[in-house]
Amino acid sequence: MDEEDLFSQQAVIVAQKTLETSPPTPLINKERGDWLIFGDVRGGVGKELSQKLQNQGERFILVYPDEGYEQVNEEEFRINPRNSQDFNQLIQNLDNYQLKGIVYLWGLDGTPVDNLSSEVLEVDLENYCGSVLYLIQGLLEADKSNNLIDTPIYLVTHNAQPVG
Repeated sequence: MDEEDLFSQQAVIVAQKTLETSPPTPLINKERGDWLIFGDVRGGVGKELSQKLQNQGERFILVYPDEGYEQVNEEEFRINPRNSQDFNQLIQNLDNYQLKGIVYLWGLDGTPVDNLSSEVLEVDLENYCGSVLYLIQGLLEADKSNNLIDTPIYLVTHNAQPVG
């Protein structure tokens, strides 16, 4: 498949939950809780967000992409974005946390459009889209024993294009 064919077969998935059943949770609200932050590597947005949350008395867990699962300290993990078992293990280690929200910033590390090729696009799709799928699957699996699936998830990207 050549590069033009790959780009012409892209799909856009739009999901929305009706506001009547679940109003959106503000990113920063008065209730105390823990934040799961999938931190970007290039821009440092995740690190900056975690510092702001800490200044407000919030707890956080930072997760960075790497080659395998590692708990660096109580507040930092590294996982392989292409390994669903790493996501499951991470979620299992969240038993002592009351998640208030999940902020997914890995999409900020995606390759700029000017530098995309079909090979790079495949890697980015696996790293940034596939990892979101693993995260949600892990939350659904863990939801059998707790209420993680009700945790708001904020997916942050760059260079998004409006639809419609």
